[in-house]
Amino acid sequence: MQERVGVSPQGIPVPEYDPDAARSTIRLMVGPLESIAVLYQAFVLLQTTYLDQYTPVGRAVMITLAVLHVLVTAVMFRTGGPFARGGIWPAVWIAITIAVPALASFLVVSGSYASNEVCVQACTYPAGSVLIAAFYPWGIAEGIRRRRFIEASVLGWLLIQPLALALLHNGYINSVNVRSILSSALWVIIAAVIGKAVGRMCRNAYERQLSMELQKYQEFFDFLHSNVKSDLEVVREVIGNPEVALRRISDLENTIRKLRIQMSLVQKSTTLSFLLSERIKTFRALLSFNEVPSAGNLTLDRPTGIIVNNAISDLFANCLVHGGKNVMIDLDVSKEYIALTVSDDGPGFSDDVMDDELTSIHRLRQTFRQLGGDLIKLPVESGTSIKLKIPNRPSAQ
Repeated sequence: MQERVGVSPQGIPVPEYDPDAARSTIRLMVGPLESIAVLYQAFVLLQTTYLDQYTPVGRAVMITLAVLHVLVTAVMFRTGGPFARGGIWPAVWIAITIAVPALASFLVVSGSYASNEVCVQACTYPAGSVLIAAFYPWGIAEGIRRRRFIEASVLGWLLIQPLALALLHNGYINSVNVRSILSSALWVIIAAVIGKAVGRMCRNAYERQLSMELQKYQEFFDFLHSNVKSDLEVVREVIGNPEVALRRISDLENTIRKLRIQMSLVQKSTTLSFLLSERIKTFRALLSFNEVPSAGNLTLDRPTGIIVNNAISDLFANCLVHGGKNVMIDLDVSKEYIALTVSDDGPGFSDDVMDDELTSIHRLRQTFRQLGGDLIKLPVESGTSIKLKIPNRPSAQ
């Protein structure tokens, strides 16, 4: 599905609301429901056959119609329903929706039409197609007024038809007939209202998705303007001073790297190798990484990825702040856990720090434990060695 593209105040192409795309989204959602609606109509035909008073011939006809509906359901499931196929097929379905309840009135025992207070024979048969027609985006190209006229005409006929049939077959209308006819009309109205509500929900969902995309675009453009553009302007001004220019370029690389990590952590899952690689690149100019294991395709869900990313960054930063120069990373994977050990040659710290609630390392350990893992300070002769114990939960791709 292609988006209609507009232009932001900065002159950048951005997506804008596209009615065609909204209708395409609704079509994708409603397609499978058409076959379900026909299957529902088959159920209604079987139900009325056994609950209402039909002649022997009438009962056989209704059962035959139910079987035909089931066969049509199987075909529609493979090839698409009337509205998905377009052309004259929606009109054919609506015509059948009107004709079948009318036919049923001629097949019942004389004088029994609309004799049940619950509703007339096959009263809920139109509900499925009415619901689909109410929220499916048909007839938009020909004009919304034309569609509304057709909808009003069909609904009007379906509401009036039971009354006309009762007069035709019974020659009179009694209180039972009135309650039966009103109940049948209520089913049609409810189906139409639900259909309109679902259509509105689909359009709102599309507009909400578009709004979120626009927000992401704006955040990205703001980032480009406030970071990339400004740093490039500084580099242009200090191009004669290579040391300053290289420092600003390095700052720009780190800024872009942080954004890449943030964008990765927005996804449902990210790979451990990506997080390690990006963080190592950030600190490579200041720390020496003697051992870097391959994490392969190990994936972390979003909450775990955020916590692990913060932990790796904090451990590297602590090594740097406390005078460490060399970092070793070890990885051990089991069925239950991913054990990532980060060791450095810094001065180390007391075990008591792990239990001090005011320290970041203590808070980080609590976060890992809430996740179902742990952060463990390993005993070493010199430096610091921290093991991150991460639950090995397969992440949805």
